[in-house]
This record gives sequence, C-alpha cells and structure tokens, in this order.
Amino acid sequence: MTQQKQLASSGALNGPQEQHYYDLYGMLRLPNRSPTSESDTFDDIDSKLDKHRRLYDFFEEKVAALDLASLAVAHSSQYLPDQFDKNHRLVPVRKVDSAAIIDCTMPAGIETNYERASGSPFLDTKLAIGLTYNNILGAVGGASIGLTGSLVIKQLQGVNTADPTVKSGYQGAVRAGLMSGLAWRETLVRAWEHIAYRMQLPEVQIQSAANNSYRTRVPLKRLIQSYDAVASRMGYTHNPKTQDFHKTFAGYDV
Repeated sequence: MTQQKQLASSGALNGPQEQHYYDLYGMLRLPNRSPTSESDTFDDIDSKLDKHRRLYDFFEEKVAALDLASLAVAHSSQYLPDQFDKNHRLVPVRKVDSAAIIDCTMPAGIETNYERASGSPFLDTKLAIGLTYNNILGAVGGASIGLTGSLVIKQLQGVNTADPTVKSGYQGAVRAGLMSGLAWRETLVRAWEHIAYRMQLPEVQIQSAANNSYRTRVPLKRLIQSYDAVASRMGYTHNPKTQDFHKTFAGYDV
C-alpha cells in the first residue's frame, strides 16, 4: 500500500477537501523541493498534512478570533484614528481555483474592485486574510504552510485597484482605508503571526522579492519595499540560503 493510500485509509485525507490534501501530499513528496524533502518520513509528511488541515479546515474560525485593535500597526510618526477598528475588519478569503474559474470566496456584503469593478482579487495562495474598510476589500495577505512546516507569507497586496467611484489608484487606496495611518502590510503580517503562534508552528517566513513569482513583471524596487523592507522592520532575519526572511517564536510579539 502506498503512503498516499495509507493516509487515505487512516482518515487523514477523508472529507470534502480530500483532493486538496492529495495535491498537498504530492507537493510534499516532490524530490529536490527542499533540503529535507528526500529524508521525510511518513510521520514528517503526516505532521505537515495535519498543519495544512488545521489551517485550511478551520480558517474562518481562526480569522474570526483575531483582535484587530491589538494587532494593528501604525505607520511611523503617525497615529491610528480613533475607533479605527469600527470601520476596519479582518476577514477570511479563500481561493476558488478550477479549470473554469479563478475566484475568491469571502463573507457576504464585501465590495471588491480588483482590475475591474466588482473584480475578485487573485490570490497567490489558497488562503488569505483580507483587510476591509466600510466593507470594501482594500488589501490581502496570503500565506500557506511551507515544506518545512513553517507559515510562509507570499502576498501582501492592495486590491481596490479598479474602484468605479474614484479617478485614481491613490483615491482607491484612500476609499479602501489604506491611507488612514494604518501600516496595513505590517498589520496583515501580525495577523498571520498570531495564527501561527496559536497553531504552535515553528516559525513564520516572509517570501523575499528575489523569490517572488512576479519579479519579472513588477519593478524590483516595489517588491523590495512591499516584502523585504516590511520583514526587516518587523524583526525578521534574512536567510542567505533561502533568500527569504524568517522569525521564530522567540522573536514573536503577539
């Protein structure tokens, strides 16, 4: 019996997300994907799949438990507006990815304007934390469980880019609450750190500009400002081997 069949027969891959976990199993077993991939044991893979399952199956509950007021980060030399958390909200966003459509699901009543009016944002991961302002989705922070069992943040992006009520991208960012003094990228990172801490994951990583899949289409300076600079400000350590930024539990401030 193959390890994949063993996982299925044990119940590790049963349920509505069965195909999702088969896909994860295949990813975790691909050779040369990480320095430890070839030495992974059955228990190693089972542990990684369990982390995926705990994050993927209970994501809405994990985001609902986040306290934005305690997680929010203000821009340097700025202050958060009074009762900002009455208008801002963190919401769970899931990627719907099939042969026919790439879309997202999120709580009802949220306005999205990515690339076109009412357009759904494109997620680089299966799951993202969305930041809304007056029920307008302004930004997303996407992350997943990496090959080493750590949480890897891969996307920190403003997404109110085609707001039909404004005349510029800057005005779209203002209407989405991204220019109110809130350091929204850092806030989304802290939200993911909190989830990782609650899940007892070994560390959080932020993918660097050098490893970003959009580095050939987005100016490198912009990617560095959006990821590398954010990671540095938040106390992450650059790993020259992976080129990504890492923070262990000892460095958490949650």
